[in-house]
Amino acid sequence: MIIFGTTGIESVESRGSFHCPACGPRAFYQRKSVRRFFTLFFVPLIPLNKVGTSVVCDRCGGSFKPEVLDWGGVVPGLAEGGPPPLPGVVQPAVAATGPPVLPPAFTVDYQSNGMAKASMILGIIGLLTSFLLCPSVFLCIIGLVLGFIGLSRSRKAGSVMGGGKQAIAGISCSALGLLAIVGLAMAIDKDGTGKSSAKSPREAAAGSISGSSDETAHGNTPEAVELAKSYSAILSGLHQVAFQSSKGGSSKEARYVVHCELHEGSCAFLVNVPQYRKFTDDAKTSLEDLTWTTARDLLKDRKAGETKDLDLCVALKGMVLFGSVMTGSTAMEAPARRTKDEKDMDRFFAEAPRAKPGS
Repeated sequence: MIIFGTTGIESVESRGSFHCPACGPRAFYQRKSVRRFFTLFFVPLIPLNKVGTSVVCDRCGGSFKPEVLDWGGVVPGLAEGGPPPLPGVVQPAVAATGPPVLPPAFTVDYQSNGMAKASMILGIIGLLTSFLLCPSVFLCIIGLVLGFIGLSRSRKAGSVMGGGKQAIAGISCSALGLLAIVGLAMAIDKDGTGKSSAKSPREAAAGSISGSSDETAHGNTPEAVELAKSYSAILSGLHQVAFQSSKGGSSKEARYVVHCELHEGSCAFLVNVPQYRKFTDDAKTSLEDLTWTTARDLLKDRKAGETKDLDLCVALKGMVLFGSVMTGSTAMEAPARRTKDEKDMDRFFAEAPRAKPGS
């Protein structure tokens, strides 16, 4: 698929009357130029070099070099069957012995409409980048304002100033871009990004183990906080022994932040793993096995003498996302299910008061 390229666009620079070398005097002309534009998705955006300029006769359709406007050739005698006069133009009287009397030549220069062109460019860019939200909002708003200014100038100037279609294109693209931005923002808010005041227990627990947390242990009860402290200390110690740094030496001290969700018959550990994104696939698998075994042993020591097993969940989180969610029971040496679906943790959480760290 071709997404960019160049194309030539023809525009009229001026109109007037001239002596046409092909059909005679008093012919109206259009001075046209062709400029090459850079295109994105077949939409011309950036003007490049001018390819050429020509003068086109409205009467006979002939195309000539611009120098023809200054040509002072001999005018064919109208009495010998010269070119017919233009509609609406009174044929001047011609003396039998004298040259024909010609009306003076005239030229009307078109004024450029930079506002309209800028509106079209900003509107197209804003629409194509509407998924970026903040930058696109400013582009679309500026494109909308410039579009209305350019359209107003074009209408007031009449046929002397062009750019009306460019202004309309800029206004349309800017309006569509703003609608797309509003729709995208509403979709993001609907997905829960904007519901900070109504977070679920699982979302609140995931937020509590962010890397910026001052505490390393969080929980829904005082006992859960103590379990989280023990789990965090064990993982930090095992990290230095089990994992090597990329330079071949022992890994630096790691700070594991843990949230423990403890309920009757179930327990979930949410773990923030430092530099989780830098782990290789093999290292991630080893870390999963290590965290699962450590959680089982820690809970068995807590429930020493009891035969009842607990439903267990261990979830490993990087800076933003969970990379592994393991579920099963303390009776299993390996998790029954390994996914990245955070919804697997929902059944381990319930609406209950949370204890503050260190309480």
